[in-house]
Amino acid sequence: MNMNFSMNWNVNLAGILTIIGFWGIFSRFQEAGWKAIVPIYREYVWSKILKREDLGKKYVWTSVAAIIVGIIITILAVIIMAMGKVEQTGPNSFELRDFSAVPRWMVLVLGLVTFVLLALGIYVLVLQYQLGKAHVEMDHGASWLKWCWLIIPSITAIYFGFIHTRYHIDALWDKNYQPNPNPTPDNPQ
Repeated sequence: MNMNFSMNWNVNLAGILTIIGFWGIFSRFQEAGWKAIVPIYREYVWSKILKREDLGKKYVWTSVAAIIVGIIITILAVIIMAMGKVEQTGPNSFELRDFSAVPRWMVLVLGLVTFVLLALGIYVLVLQYQLGKAHVEMDHGASWLKWCWLIIPSITAIYFGFIHTRYHIDALWDKNYQPNPNPTPDNPQ
């Protein structure tokens, strides 16, 4: 089996599981399920459900900035490759052999922009962890589940969307909240 196909299949499966899990979470909170399909918007809607819209806005802007920085990195890499002498060293590999035509400042800028992208990516992970922590606190789940949102978000979304049924969102803000003693499909808890 081709390794690239196997890896792509796993990534696609994780994406599909994440969509299914968030669809279940959104359905429980009377949000439209289709919102789970759009990746960055999904986290914003999730933050609104958790009443942490500040984290959602940070997540959106950080993700947009990371996309823009990724585009800049791609453009710089293409320019550097076009200016240098590229030789094919194998059936699927190329090597940049002559850097004499490439200005050193351009290589420095590429390195700095790559570092910015890495920092943005780490910040997105921190925000993902904070959203997961808020979800676990809201849902009265086990404290170790907050790490699951960071490490295995697709399986954790399935768990909270379909398996873990204690969605007492009002319990955090209303001390007199009582769960529904007779749950039905229309009124789960």
